[in-house]
Amino acid sequence: MQGMEEQMARFYVASIVLALEYLHEAGIVYRDLKPENVLIDGSGYAKLGDFGFAKQLEVGGVWLGEGMVCVTLCCLMIAPTASWETVWLPNS
Repeated sequence: MQGMEEQMARFYVASIVLALEYLHEAGIVYRDLKPENVLIDGSGYAKLGDFGFAKQLEVGGVWLGEGMVCVTLCCLMIAPTASWETVWLPNS
């Protein structure tokens, strides 16, 4: 059986959850959680990296949270013959 011991996995998951809770309390949504973005420091604690897709939900002291939708267009592809107007404004 490969991988790590369950107790070690639980420790890493718990430290990631704590980091996400901290960011949430600070009004930041971390939207790129994947194994490549979890780093282990010299003391063995998990750290989150690559905040390129992170979203701050508080602007000028105003909380934008409840019901807010964050959209990231990373893989939108359209046919070369289509125009952006037909994609974004279908009734035009």
